[in-house]
Amino acid sequence: MIDTSTQPNDIKVIGESPYEVTEVLDRNLRTAVYRAVSSFGEPVILKRLKDLETSLHAQRAFSVFQKTRDHLKTAGIPDILYCDDEWKVSSFVEGLSGLEYADEHGGLTIPQICAFVQQALRPVGAYMDAGVVHGDLKPANLVVDINPDNMPDRVTPIDQEILGRVGQASLNPGKIYGTPRFMAPEQCLGQYHRTTDGFSLGVTALDLLATPRHGFQLGDIGSFDDTFHSLDRRAHNNWLKPNARAFLERHLATVAPAHEQTSRMLLEFVFSCVRQNSWERPQTAEEMRQMLPDIRHIF
Repeated sequence: MIDTSTQPNDIKVIGESPYEVTEVLDRNLRTAVYRAVSSFGEPVILKRLKDLETSLHAQRAFSVFQKTRDHLKTAGIPDILYCDDEWKVSSFVEGLSGLEYADEHGGLTIPQICAFVQQALRPVGAYMDAGVVHGDLKPANLVVDINPDNMPDRVTPIDQEILGRVGQASLNPGKIYGTPRFMAPEQCLGQYHRTTDGFSLGVTALDLLATPRHGFQLGDIGSFDDTFHSLDRRAHNNWLKPNARAFLERHLATVAPAHEQTSRMLLEFVFSCVRQNSWERPQTAEEMRQMLPDIRHIF
């Protein structure tokens, strides 16, 4: 039963620790999410887990995080502090999500997208080095700090609810976990590979490109569906149109001629990351980083 009565200033005790609720972030029939402060003054997120299946994944993510915590924390990845059958407690991350950042600017410029992806490679590289996968990377789950030049200065992943180890199978192989539009083929089949998050980051870059600023939609280059019931796993290998890359190279050269070379490098990154076979994708964050331009010279 979702808690419908908790309000700001209330004290919630989770795992024997008290938290003072400061804000109701989301509350509906399926979940409740609160911003709160621990007894040590640390800002946290309290999330009520909607069902047993969600709880089992969240607890597995908590276990995986604890075993790799020291390595992940060095990359600024927020802590999963506690998880039980009903609640998950995570460190709060201040800032705009990539989705909010893009909406606030009416879509991002190509240099901003390159910078966003480059900054995201720090946590993605930490996940890869630790042998774990976030599993739900997308603009809404990447929080960005902005520098005085209005460029991304740091990108931090949040919502690590389906974090898992490379090679780990889904707890329910018959069900998809994640956001279909951003998922690699192996994840659709219930498996994680070390390049699974890289695939999601490639689609994230495409998603940030596909705005009115650049004059095209994702539907112009492929089939992107965010509904779980309609994702045909067999068809996932053909989700991009054969001419998608050529179309984007021509189109971006027309709408953003000042950044033609930068666009080509960004597309090289994207189309390398979203290869359908995991072994054909870049295997390290450094390989991905080398495909991208030096952002100091493009804005």
